[in-house]
Amino acid sequence: MLSAQNAAPTETPLFVTTEPFAGMDDRLFPLGWSADGKFAWVLKPLDEASGENRWGVTIQDMTTNVTTATAEFIMGEDAASGIAQVWAKHGQAITALLNKHGVKRTASAMDHFPLVLGKRRSTVVNVELEVVHGKHADFGYTGVRSFEIFLGSDRKSAVFQKSYDGFLFPFTVAIVGCFTSPDEKYAAMVITGCERGWEGAPHPRSIEAFAGFKLDAE
Repeated sequence: MLSAQNAAPTETPLFVTTEPFAGMDDRLFPLGWSADGKFAWVLKPLDEASGENRWGVTIQDMTTNVTTATAEFIMGEDAASGIAQVWAKHGQAITALLNKHGVKRTASAMDHFPLVLGKRRSTVVNVELEVVHGKHADFGYTGVRSFEIFLGSDRKSAVFQKSYDGFLFPFTVAIVGCFTSPDEKYAAMVITGCERGWEGAPHPRSIEAFAGFKLDAE
């Protein structure tokens, strides 16, 4: 039997995706944390029609929201290639990448806001999402041109912000949950969005960003 450190990661469900739309939404498999606030995960990105069956690994410093390392694996058109097959083929390489950046595999469960932390559950953490909307000049839909995330009601500075300067931007975005490090010193929010499909509907859903910040639990 494989140890927890060597076994394939478990998926954190973000969306309910049914046939015939399998592959239309991102899939997330959290890996773990480093002692200095780096969070790692495997992503199976949405695949509308390419058939490449791409999988990616990302390590992000949640104190700065800077990506530390990435790796991509293409499993080809074999529809049966799930996380078990990816891990069997590339698990050693992924583990080596995690070790290089001090990330330890942990059984990360996604929590939801408000967070209640600390030994006595005395620290309450909440966030607020502010969105600026705009209308697409060609397609005519109203969507998200930028968003900011603030800790509670504090508007002095955003803990995360993102703008969409390209041709397409999502219809809407949401904070679906948050991972916290085992020592409750760091947080990693998951922001998802619904985007316009390549030719209109059906519309896919994706992870727009991971947004991190430091915690101060007592």
